Amino acid sequence: LPATIGTAGQVLKNSSTPGTLEFGGGGKILQVVTDKATTGTSTSSESFVDTELSAAIQPASTSNHVLVMVSGQVKWQGSNAKKGGGIQVLRDSTAIQTAASDSSGRLHTYFFENNTVEAVWHWHWYHMSVLDSPSSTSSLTYKVQIAVVEADNSGVFGFGTAGSGSGSTSQLTLMEIAG
Repeated sequence: LPATIGTAGQVLKNSSTPGTLEFGGGGKILQVVTDKATTGTSTSSESFVDTELSAAIQPASTSNHVLVMVSGQVKWQGSNAKKGGGIQVLRDSTAIQTAASDSSGRLHTYFFENNTVEAVWHWHWYHMSVLDSPSSTSSLTYKVQIAVVEADNSGVFGFGTAGSGSGSTSQLTLMEIAG
């Protein structure tokens, strides 16, 4: 055990020396910031567009992390099967979590496949989280953006409650976690 006595709120953890323990921070949550939207955003663009979700947080230390959580309904409306959209999260102007692309460069964070040719809305719930290490004590703004996979059939990709249907709420939550 360490030769020193820890202070209130500290925990025992491994040190950088193998086989040695030390007292330190326990990764506790220091602050929580939430933005909710009761309307939504829809796009038929292959370029990312801002949704209504945006929130700012100012970390207390450069060693702290920000846990970013996003939830809401995603939807696709179009008459072509196998379409969808991409969702990304930005810290200020830097993408910290972005939609993956297939070999053709098409986004596929969320992919809808149906066997109909009806132009109807297809709704699903979407949740994602990313642990960011911004190394900053400045105010940071996080936001959510969306884009469609392909714009060749006039399809629409939506996030939140845009379009027809439910009155649910989409949400962006930021949690500062002690480093």
